[in-house]
Amino acid sequence: MGNNILILEITSGICCILTAIFLHYSAIPKSNNKKNYQKGYTVVKIASLILGISALLFAYFGNVIDTYDKRSFIQIILPVETLLVFWVFVYPLYDKNKLKNFLKYQVFYTTVLCTANIIYLFVAKGMSGEWFYYLLVSCYVIQFAFYTIIFIHISKIWLKKKSTESSNFKKYPFRIWIAGFIIGVMGIVAEVYPNEIYLQIFTLCYTVFFISLGIQYHNYSIIAPVETVSQEVTIAPEETNSKPETPKPEEKRHGQGNDIIKEKITIWVQHKGYLQLGVTIQDLSREIGINRTYLSNYINETYQSNFNGWLNDLRIEEAKQKIISSPEINLSDLAEMVGFADQAHFSKQFKQKEGIPPSVWKKEHRAKSEKD
Repeated sequence: MGNNILILEITSGICCILTAIFLHYSAIPKSNNKKNYQKGYTVVKIASLILGISALLFAYFGNVIDTYDKRSFIQIILPVETLLVFWVFVYPLYDKNKLKNFLKYQVFYTTVLCTANIIYLFVAKGMSGEWFYYLLVSCYVIQFAFYTIIFIHISKIWLKKKSTESSNFKKYPFRIWIAGFIIGVMGIVAEVYPNEIYLQIFTLCYTVFFISLGIQYHNYSIIAPVETVSQEVTIAPEETNSKPETPKPEEKRHGQGNDIIKEKITIWVQHKGYLQLGVTIQDLSREIGINRTYLSNYINETYQSNFNGWLNDLRIEEAKQKIISSPEINLSDLAEMVGFADQAHFSKQFKQKEGIPPSVWKKEHRAKSEKD
């Protein structure tokens, strides 16, 4: 193995491990971050650590054992890193049970693919250019293309949910994804065309990418959860000049007036917090800083409904507006966009509120629009 590649591998390994250490010790407190960002943050650390350790091991053994060449290293590690990077990107956008089940299957697929690569390269002493080698490369290409298609589909749903956010905020994950896509394509080329100069360039590129991924994900994990906070300032009611009202006995006892709860819930609704999948009254309580019991009592008394009923009403009204604005929208996508776990649950809740299924409501609205 060339000295340049050896030096690059050592440098790459150290940089990736330092990135993982940086992410570990600069972790964002859970109180300021959503669960899906925390999960993605953890996966970034794991991906950087695995790549760093693997690079150092390759640099150590590659100087002695000829079969541990750069192409073999790429062929084994690339499916693993691709899965982890995919995981990193989709967690903040789409944290659903069916995605988790999908990722479990992908872990199994990636494990089988890596095992097949190891057996072929180091047990069967397979070489590049043979049909089975290209079959293994093709399996990775399918994995890479499949993840790309899924990410594009998920990101479209996420963008529609984030219609109230700034354009720069919405583009934040996609800038890094484009870089990751380029690295994936470069990895495929490296497997098929293992030129020494190209391998050096590829090593440099993926090292820079993982350093950037760690830093950018850290920044994004800070920006995303507090994005709505910066917007609340612009729409907060002007109450600085108003005279303080005399607290009601109940407010004195609870320490939190209904006006404060109403104001915070209004802001939360304006920013469409109810579109979050799996949001609970505990999540809302933490997000707006109101005691859960007081919040529950306020919702029950004000909206004559419990939290779940009130939440479903908001989501169904949102769904109706989206049907009106986009009559051709698919009901399955619509269910996901407005925060329901699946179309069946969405249809059930919609029928309970409106008396008819969403498909019938959609047809009736379309017919009415055509008459008008």
